[in-house]
Amino acid sequence: MGFAEEGYVKNVIAFRVINMVANAASSVSFVLYHLTNQEKSQLKVHPLLKLLYCPNSITSKSEFFEGIVTYRLISGNVYELMICSKNNRNPPAKLYLLHPGRVEIVQKEITFLIHIATL
Repeated sequence: MGFAEEGYVKNVIAFRVINMVANAASSVSFVLYHLTNQEKSQLKVHPLLKLLYCPNSITSKSEFFEGIVTYRLISGNVYELMICSKNNRNPPAKLYLLHPGRVEIVQKEITFLIHIATL
């Protein structure tokens, strides 16, 4: 357990405040608009909305966004794994939250690689 996480777990005030902020942020609803010239219309059905409300088969919207806010407040970073189709022509199919302490960004030439350490 890292220094920041240990402080989070051991400090009841920090724990409570971070949990309250994360819980409140995760309850916000998403609205998506289609913009054309001077008009905007709300989209009720769209692949992005579907992905945001159901990021993967084991995580709900609330859990996912609570995790995003919690990791951001504790470590300062948030990393997500986006699962795309093989041809990359379709929108992402799944999103997974990655533990910031197990992610290392490595730059090689123009591309960035993400190394995920496993225990």
